[in-house]
Amino acid sequence: MPATLALKHAALDLVVGYAGLISAVSSIPNGSVTEVAPASYARQAVTWGTNAAGAKENSNLMTFPATSGSATYRYVGIWSASTGGTLWFVWDLGEDFDYDASHQPVIPIGALDLDTNRTTT
Repeated sequence: MPATLALKHAALDLVVGYAGLISAVSSIPNGSVTEVAPASYARQAVTWGTNAAGAKENSNLMTFPATSGSATYRYVGIWSASTGGTLWFVWDLGEDFDYDASHQPVIPIGALDLDTNRTTT
């Protein structure tokens, strides 16, 4: 049963959250992931743009704090809270990235999309 555009937009409006970096995924449906944890790491608040045809993207640039530690990440997740919380979404970046004193992660505007029309992951 297809959903109306009004329902899709209402559902997207409920999504708030915090972006975090993930090094490993055991089970996305169960929310079983390993979040990075170098010194000074903190999830970043996500601001979402306007709904358009059942989809929206992040409208803010997210820069993770510089760290004296190190980690490798491959995924970005959206959680319901800045610490703890529930994992809602995971994006696979397709390759591993370093997070250390020389490599400060940045998530560009429009890089994270929520699309209620997508039928595959």
